[in-house]
Amino acid sequence: MFEEIVTDADLVRLIVPFDNDFLAKLKAKNVTGYRVAVHANEEDLNAIADLLAAGKIKTHVSKVFQFREMAKAHEHIQSKNTIGKIVALV
Repeated sequence: MFEEIVTDADLVRLIVPFDNDFLAKLKAKNVTGYRVAVHANEEDLNAIADLLAAGKIKTHVSKVFQFREMAKAHEHIQSKNTIGKIVALV
């Protein structure tokens, strides 16, 4: 994952906190990391949906799990090898 980080860039990572290992790897590539906590409301979610629909922002789905595979999904998230979102189909 870290090999794919570009150099001389800014990175915004939502929700997941940076640990010291992650920060050190960013610093080695001359990347500035920011942690942003969000508290979504209906207006914000609608604005994000509009941006997604317009193609102005994109999301990356790392892996899709069936709901019955929720334990595997949780393990995947905790492995810290997830890049993007995990989707659980209900």
